[in-house]
Amino acid sequence: MRRRIEMLAISAALALALTRVACADTVSGTWKISVKDASTVQFELRSVSDDGTRDSEDGRSVTLASLGLSQAQLTGPNGPVTFTLAHEAGDIVCRGTLGGGWGAGTFSFTPRAAYASAMRSRGSAIRGDREQMAGAMLDITIAYVDGLAKVGFDQIPFKDLIGMRALDVTPEYIADMKSAGVGFLYARETVEARALDVTPAFVREMAGVGYPNLPVRQLVQLRSLSIDAAYVRKVQAHGLGHLTIQKLVEAKAMNVI
Repeated sequence: MRRRIEMLAISAALALALTRVACADTVSGTWKISVKDASTVQFELRSVSDDGTRDSEDGRSVTLASLGLSQAQLTGPNGPVTFTLAHEAGDIVCRGTLGGGWGAGTFSFTPRAAYASAMRSRGSAIRGDREQMAGAMLDITIAYVDGLAKVGFDQIPFKDLIGMRALDVTPEYIADMKSAGVGFLYARETVEARALDVTPAFVREMAGVGYPNLPVRQLVQLRSLSIDAAYVRKVQAHGLGHLTIQKLVEAKAMNVI
């Protein structure tokens, strides 16, 4: 679980870095591709703010096909290449060279005005092209936002949508958690729960050992300390009875059991 949390946190940080400068007229920078394994490559984008004081990076493992490239282009001799990553939010056009197992060049982002208008009409106004590019890279679609509205989350600030999408908070996840007895009050709670891998199964397991209807903050606290149903049963087996959440946390933190 720790590895999952680390990867989700990195993903979120990389995506949110693109929003640090919210009012740039254009977004451009450099891209790089390197071989990761037999089926994927490491694809990286880096951009610098207009005043040159801040930069942002995004790196992820992707397939060549998702970039519109072929294995022959990657492993063959170096040559010029142009490819476009098309999203609802806009197009990321990459130009440069590719071959010999690696590639590099420059990119530019062209935002779609219709997308920004659609997000604004849903209460998720975008603060500049960098934020819109984050929406493109995370594939924050209009359907995704509408799906969140159907499970009770509408008028979400776009910066919060970035965090939710980066941590894979889906409408299905929210609905499943609701069916398990968890009512999220804020978008930020969904991100915290997802980051700590608070799942419907975990919620039901805790209810099964006497802890139903826990608020999100307590579920997150328990998960962060690896307090699960098995630990609760161990505590009860030692004759400590039904401890409060705070006492469970103290017992775990002090390594009592």
